[in-house]
Amino acid sequence: MEALRKMVQDIIRGFNKLAESVMDRLLNPKSVLGLLLVAVISLGLMSWAITGLLGDSPEIQISLTIILGVGLLMLFLFVLAIGFARMNLADSSQALGLPGGSIRAMIALSLIVIFVIVGIYLFRAVSVGPTSTSSGLTIADLEKLPPAIAENIIEIDRSPVDGSYQIRTSRDVGEDATRIAEGLTSTIGTLVVAVAGFYFGTRSVAVAKGETIKPIISVSDPKQNDLQDVSEPFVITVTSDPPGYAIKAKFIEGTGEIELIEHNKFKYTPTVSGKVKLSFLLAAFPELPSAEISFTNKVDPGPKK
Repeated sequence: MEALRKMVQDIIRGFNKLAESVMDRLLNPKSVLGLLLVAVISLGLMSWAITGLLGDSPEIQISLTIILGVGLLMLFLFVLAIGFARMNLADSSQALGLPGGSIRAMIALSLIVIFVIVGIYLFRAVSVGPTSTSSGLTIADLEKLPPAIAENIIEIDRSPVDGSYQIRTSRDVGEDATRIAEGLTSTIGTLVVAVAGFYFGTRSVAVAKGETIKPIISVSDPKQNDLQDVSEPFVITVTSDPPGYAIKAKFIEGTGEIELIEHNKFKYTPTVSGKVKLSFLLAAFPELPSAEISFTNKVDPGPKK
C-alpha cells in the first residue's frame, strides 16, 4: 500500500509539472491570441456546419445557443485565468487558478442561462404553435378560407411577379403539449434552484455549523518555473486564503538570509552557492500543508587572495 501511495503521488507530481510547463507556454501573448482565434473560429464553424446540415429548426437553434453560450463562458474564464496568471494574482490551489467560488458561480450562471433560454423557447412554442405556409393563392381563395384558418393567419405576403398571395398560419397547441411544457419548465427550474443553492450554500452551512474552514497557503510570486539560478536578493510573496494569517519561513535544504519585510512578503539573500528549498507555513496552523519553493544559488565567491 505504501508503494502504491508513493507511485500515485509521483504521478500527480508529474502531471502538476506538465501542467505548469504548458501554462508557462500559454502565458505567451501570441499563444493566448492564437488560442482565442482558434476557439472563436471553431465555435463559428461548428455552428455553421450543424445549421447547414440539420436545418434551421427551432430545436437546432436552441441547442446551438446553449452549447455556444456555455462554450463562450468557458472561453472567457480561460482568458480570465491567463490574465490573473500574468499579473501573478492566480491561486494555484483553486480550480483554473481563479478565486474561490468562481467555478461554482460559473455552474450556477450556466444553469440559469439554460433555464432562461429553454423557458423562452417553450413559451414561444406553446403560445404560437406550429406554423404552415400556403402559396399561390388568389383573392378569391382568401375569401373562401374557412373561419378556423382565417383566424389563425399570422402573415400574408403578395408576390410582385404574378400577384399571388402566400399566407402563413399557426395551429393551436394541444393540452398535452402545454402540460409537457409546464412540466419541463418546472423540472428545469427546480434543478436550477437546487444546484445553485447547493453550490452557494455549502460554505455558509459549514460556517453556521461552526465547522473550521482550513486556510490554504501558496507562493504567489515568484513562480517556481521563473526561478532558476539565483545570485541577487529577491522578494517572495506568500498568500493565504482567507488572507491575514501570520506566516513563518524555514529552510528545508540549503541556507541563506530570510527576512520578513511585510506580513506576507519575505526578502531572501543568497550567501553561499548550492540548492535551496524554502517552506512557508501558517503560524496558527503548523499542521496544515505548507507552501514550498526551491532554487539554486549561484554566488560569486569573489577574487582569491
